[in-house]
Amino acid sequence: MTAVVFVFLAIAWFVDQYLRSYYYPLHLIGVTIYCMILTAFVFWLLIYLGLPLPSADYKLRMLFNSWI
Repeated sequence: MTAVVFVFLAIAWFVDQYLRSYYYPLHLIGVTIYCMILTAFVFWLLIYLGLPLPSADYKLRMLFNSWI
């Protein structure tokens, strides 16, 4: 699991490079990745905070049966 830290750093570096790019398709990819990360964070925020969820909402957030 130590490699996850380096993967996150690599993703952050690539997104930063894409966002600084003047080439529009690369800039658009950077914005898209940033929005996907932000959306995923908000989607799983209730799990991170440990707030109560209805059973259906909890199962929606657990994408694989092995996560439960």
